[in-house]
Amino acid sequence: MRPESSGVYGLFSALWVYIGEAENLRARLLEHLAGDNPGMVHYQPSSFVFELVSPTERRCRREELTKELQPLCNGKTFSYRTRS
Repeated sequence: MRPESSGVYGLFSALWVYIGEAENLRARLLEHLAGDNPGMVHYQPSSFVFELVSPTERRCRREELTKELQPLCNGKTFSYRTRS
């Protein structure tokens, strides 16, 4: 995979955690690994898969995969309470 590759991707462990799309798959994965999403931090996906898709087809393919796989974090907001 070239670092600037366009496509869709999925993060999962036992269950699908997140399905996304990116112009640069490598950069987006690194952002997730840096903890940019509380849901990702909570579920700690252990695997990453991707499919190279042209920029014009990415959104449609992401929507198809999200509907089919029903990942835990797509479209959800996470908030955490600290214990006092």
